[in-house]
Amino acid sequence: MTPTTQRKWTAALLECQRLNDSLLWADWATLDWAVLRPGGRAPVEPLPEEDKREQTGTAGFLPQRTDAAGVQTLRRHVLPEYFPAGHVPYMMNVLTHPDMLTLHALCMECDEDEVYFGQNQLSSKKPGTPDIPGPKSARGTGWHSHWTGGGEPHA
Repeated sequence: MTPTTQRKWTAALLECQRLNDSLLWADWATLDWAVLRPGGRAPVEPLPEEDKREQTGTAGFLPQRTDAAGVQTLRRHVLPEYFPAGHVPYMMNVLTHPDMLTLHALCMECDEDEVYFGQNQLSSKKPGTPDIPGPKSARGTGWHSHWTGGGEPHA
């Protein structure tokens, strides 16, 4: 990437994190849960302030064991960290630019019409993150992605 592209990409990632943090601290009672959730039920409990503070500026640590606060619902439908390209136009333009689609097809050794994107995720971790083993936890991790191909490494 050129230095200009690196700056634009970094700005897009920062914008996505800003959007995600804004939603994290928004009043979730104002969301249209009738559209977002089966049965239209609003969450039965608020997201704890401690969880909001811990999650701000990073990605991937909102509790997911239950959907009592609506976290799982928002992850599937709204949170920018789960499809940043859908929230930041620059990312969508890069992802779907004809030259990028050609590059994806070349790397995956397939035709361009076989390239599709199921999801992408903004993933960054603050220093001290408990699930990062070894010395990484002291420094955290930058933005990165994981293979989620559902059994198909090229999916």
